[in-house]
Amino acid sequence: MQLWTGTKEWDLVNNVYQGISATNTKFYDNSVSAYNADYDASNAQFLVPYMGLTASSTVSAIDGNGFVDYGQYISNQGSLKHLANAEEVVQVAPAPYGAALALPFAKPKALEAIRAFIDLGFYHEYMGLPDNVVFEEIGVLKPLPNWNQLDINMAPIAMAIDQMSTNPIISTTLMNRPSFREAYRVIYESFNADYITQSNTGSTRLAEEAEEWVEQNEDLTKGIVVYPNPTSGDFMIQLSVEEPGAYQGYFVNASGQLIHQVRWELGVAGRHDLPVDGLQEKGIGAGLYFMAVIGPEGKSIVPVIIKD
Repeated sequence: MQLWTGTKEWDLVNNVYQGISATNTKFYDNSVSAYNADYDASNAQFLVPYMGLTASSTVSAIDGNGFVDYGQYISNQGSLKHLANAEEVVQVAPAPYGAALALPFAKPKALEAIRAFIDLGFYHEYMGLPDNVVFEEIGVLKPLPNWNQLDINMAPIAMAIDQMSTNPIISTTLMNRPSFREAYRVIYESFNADYITQSNTGSTRLAEEAEEWVEQNEDLTKGIVVYPNPTSGDFMIQLSVEEPGAYQGYFVNASGQLIHQVRWELGVAGRHDLPVDGLQEKGIGAGLYFMAVIGPEGKSIVPVIIKD
């Protein structure tokens, strides 16, 4: 449904596109959140950004003569709609077409994912990219490309690419049809009903997760404060130390993967305000992260919320 209107919502009353606003972001935000989580989880699980958050038909078996059975259907989508956790979005068959669908919502990461799929060696001069790639071993093959292209997948790819242009012909044409607008209205209202029953989304939900973590790990957070928090990138650490010396800072994601590292030489005891620079250049996505500081006194950890 997000692809129907791309990075804008459709005003159901006046039948026109309207820009994203503070009160009108639910579907766009859900897509950004889901694809960023998919990207992070793929990096954590595969060490490569095989982003392809989707549901797909894929290979289920290979017989002795080499014939392939496309009888397996995988649906492990993760989003605020499904209330899934970040680690639940990785599939055994990530889909290149799913990375294409991410273009309107996370373009740099989607392009990085598409390049990663090409580097697997399955890009074909005439057929392009496979529908998905199975990473779970089937028969004696791993990974295994699925070239069973489906019309139901190809149309959303065209719409996603269309949204990246200055004149989105496909979605505009569809939304000008009364029957299509009515279908959009029905789905919109259905999603909206689900959305308002959820407790919170976005930075509010992340703040609740961070607060819960602090309550469970209070001893680890003593003497360390991050500001601003939430932050859009670089931030400061206020650290109170009793022993001077070398202190290492480790910025990690929720899966424990090291993203950034800093080092400070503290010559005196007391309170220090220390910069954590260089995060914005890394292009990290919004989400809940952790900053660990290790020094002569031991280890301290504090949650950090990165916002869009």
